[in-house]
Amino acid sequence: MTLLVAVFGRKKAGKTRTIEMLVHSLRREGVRVGVAKHVHHPDFTIDTRGKDSWRFTEAGAQAVYIISPNEWAVIHKAPTDYSEAGLLKLLSATDVDVLFMEGFYDALSKSRRVVKLVVGRDSGEVSSLLAGCEDPILGCVIASDVVDPDLSKNVKTYRIDDGFDRLVDDLKLLLRQHRDMQQEVGLG
Repeated sequence: MTLLVAVFGRKKAGKTRTIEMLVHSLRREGVRVGVAKHVHHPDFTIDTRGKDSWRFTEAGAQAVYIISPNEWAVIHKAPTDYSEAGLLKLLSATDVDVLFMEGFYDALSKSRRVVKLVVGRDSGEVSSLLAGCEDPILGCVIASDVVDPDLSKNVKTYRIDDGFDRLVDDLKLLLRQHRDMQQEVGLG
């Protein structure tokens, strides 16, 4: 079963950079990693107008698989259920060890099945997001040189520039614990 890690933060807080660095570090360790990105634009499509895949969806196909020698994708035309249950069902078929989910704050901030990592430019930004989160919380990544000591007392803090190795180590430990727990209950 996949370890689910939601990465929350305001626009331009460093979410993508944080996930990118985590993916790179974990892949070097042989960990299978996936990423799900929340796109807010209702008209977003990955399809290209005029291409065969676009023509298939225009004809009414609800799912179009695009398969090449080195990658494949599915375009599924249906309303997205942004509830916790809907997202977890949608992402449950992934075959990775850890799945980072960028965004989805409204759906996942209270979920007990998803580990949270909050990213922000400063302690205030992080604190406001943490206020709406429930455990499990891995910690927070802060871009600022100054970290509020009260924040550090309540949650692990990592600076994006110099605390990153600790974050990777903590995440690897969490992944090992997750695997051990899955094996204990017969799911691993």
